[in-house]
Amino acid sequence: MRNLAMSLFIVLIACAACAADDARLDKPITLSVKGEALADILPLIEKQTGVRLKVAYDIADQKATIFVDDKPLKEIMAGLKTVFQYTWSYTDFKGERRYSLSMPIKLRRQRDNWRKQAIDKAWPEFEAEVKRLADRPVKTREELDKMFEQTEFTAERTIPPVYLVSNFDWERREKAVAHLYQTLSSDLVKALRDGMTICWSLDSPEPEWKIPAALQEEFREGTIYYHVELNFPETRTKKDYGTLNVELSVPSSSDKFVVEVLERVGKAPDTTGYGGKIYEKSLRRIVPFPKNSLPRKAVPDGEVSFTEKELEDEAGLPKSPQPWRNEIYVNRSDLLALFHKKLGLQIISDHYSHWYSWQAADKCPVKGFLESFERFPGARPGELKPLGEFPGGRPGELKPLDEPDVPEHYTNYLAEQHPAADWGWDGRLLYMRTMDPVRMDSREIPNRTLRRWQAASGAGSLGLNEMAEMGVLPKDQRDMLEINHDRLGIEVGRGGIGLDPAIRFYGLLSPSQRQLMLDGRLGTQAFNAEQRSALLALVPRAMNPEGRKGSRVGIYDKAGRRVDKPDAAASEVYPEFVRLAIKSQEEWYATEDRQVAKTLDAALKELEDWERPLLRKFVHTTYEMTLIYADGAETTRHMLIYTCTSWRLPAEPEKPSN
Repeated sequence: MRNLAMSLFIVLIACAACAADDARLDKPITLSVKGEALADILPLIEKQTGVRLKVAYDIADQKATIFVDDKPLKEIMAGLKTVFQYTWSYTDFKGERRYSLSMPIKLRRQRDNWRKQAIDKAWPEFEAEVKRLADRPVKTREELDKMFEQTEFTAERTIPPVYLVSNFDWERREKAVAHLYQTLSSDLVKALRDGMTICWSLDSPEPEWKIPAALQEEFREGTIYYHVELNFPETRTKKDYGTLNVELSVPSSSDKFVVEVLERVGKAPDTTGYGGKIYEKSLRRIVPFPKNSLPRKAVPDGEVSFTEKELEDEAGLPKSPQPWRNEIYVNRSDLLALFHKKLGLQIISDHYSHWYSWQAADKCPVKGFLESFERFPGARPGELKPLGEFPGGRPGELKPLDEPDVPEHYTNYLAEQHPAADWGWDGRLLYMRTMDPVRMDSREIPNRTLRRWQAASGAGSLGLNEMAEMGVLPKDQRDMLEINHDRLGIEVGRGGIGLDPAIRFYGLLSPSQRQLMLDGRLGTQAFNAEQRSALLALVPRAMNPEGRKGSRVGIYDKAGRRVDKPDAAASEVYPEFVRLAIKSQEEWYATEDRQVAKTLDAALKELEDWERPLLRKFVHTTYEMTLIYADGAETTRHMLIYTCTSWRLPAEPEKPSN
């Protein structure tokens, strides 16, 4: 192994020497790209120089911003290596030298292992919290009932009774879950830490996954049961909700350690679910790139100024039609573009789909502006304001966040809302990169996918295929899209990004499988493990009127596949074919706050003039999914898809024609 490592080292040294002798790398190039994927940027460079440049598949969608004028290609290649810490290699093919950009093994290992290492450090604290919850005294059912009886309700005070006792009820629920966790063996604890979901049921057909008898009463007196009884005291009793499933998991997250519990109670399909966090902690991020590792020569002199109009034009985002929303949002790459235009700085930076609220700047020093990105741009302790709102509008006047009086939870919040960036200057190029690449990379959606959705949205609306693709996104990407879809030019409709299990199942199918399901019926025999698991998630709700047979018990991986043993109970009701059809489709016109009318003429009569820019045409489509079994039996599931067109009225009423 040592000899192999030495051989690789010698090869790399030789490659660097040969690359330095390649005269083609001295060719000057000019680039102005903002937020494009490396896979799209390198062909632009290749077109100008004739040098073949490739990027490894796993980093091809990494987005970059480059503003350079007549810079040698070798400086650009070195700059990309500096910013991303990737490495260049080359091969000779038929007398032509080709260069490839890839992520080094050491960096890949750091990125793959950082979360596991952080959770290993946080786990003892979580178990201490579990012990505290298990030992904490809570109010009895009789005390909660007495609180409810003593609560007076008037016309002015109409808070549902369930909310008046929810805090105390939540304590009971935490205590029950803590006791359940304490029954786990060391192997099950390891499975939970490794990302598995552990599922129990009061009525499990498998004894090992039945909630222990000593804890059953705690759950029967717990949150969902009590909530259900308070919500429906005259028609339903606890006896009607005798089935309870409990799921404990550690969801994947790029920057948080969370332990969640999900409880389902009731008879399918009228099943009530209640989920929540019993523990949450922001992980101290293991950042692959240490701060100030970029070259930091004397900062270039100069001051930068820009108007609100220049900010808006550079960002190019859709302007909100709501007159009370006058924030200006820009991406970090938009600000770097202004630096290039105003001061002529040559820049290489990473890029992420994150926007800051910003205002105009008047003679801000370059150094202060750059340093502000190290301190959660746009924010300071006690305030969340755009840079321009600080006294004098000078970014250098931000209060450092490492002062003793700044609580950790607040800096964690700022880190999430205002991701900081490191920067460097080597006398020729200005570099910038995020200080939290692992978290930011986990949120980013590839350009090719975003552009397809943007095209579909611009053409009229997002359909079932696009919504299904969104439904199978990892949680971090889905959250980013949910927050920023309007800035990305993707109108997802009033229903948002759905998490319906039927939509997830549809999203996992190939285009040909989807077409077969729409044309008539799709056979399930050739499904892969992930597709089969997603389909089984639909089966218990569709097939089990008692909510018991086929209930989810055991250990499940992140894809929803049972891993401790075959899911025999669900397999007994596995369908042979699946069919999909449109059951109904309805259009209406609505603003963000209210549904107006089903026809345009009726909507125009009801609208105030100021509401006209807010009007959208929505389409509500109901899809019917039919599960067909070997004995000929059929059951159905419904998917509700809300899609929103890009159509909107002119800001001013049109004059009637004569």
